[in-house]
Amino acid sequence: MEESKSPDIRYTVDLSARCEKVYKKLVKRCDPKLLEQINEVINSLETNPGLGEELTQDLKGMRSVHLNQFHYRIVYEVERDNSHARVTVHAIAHRKEAYDKLTKYLGRGD
Repeated sequence: MEESKSPDIRYTVDLSARCEKVYKKLVKRCDPKLLEQINEVINSLETNPGLGEELTQDLKGMRSVHLNQFHYRIVYEVERDNSHARVTVHAIAHRKEAYDKLTKYLGRGD
């Protein structure tokens, strides 16, 4: 379920170091329409971190936005306490590899 937008709270959106490398490669090589959609989602997370659906099992606590036209996923984590509100994007990848590679990278899988 999508959380309502909160205009008074602005989240800082960061890409993890691993995701930053992937993003730089995408900027150079991917379809411009895909890059546009990725950037739109990342910008939307500043005000609507509940945009994606909640993940379960090994990636519980993270959320995923589906870019259906391109079969890509943006996987991110939301942190909020009294001192900060932050979204960390952990993966931008094709659906076939997004979850498995992230699970292995984070050491959460079997």
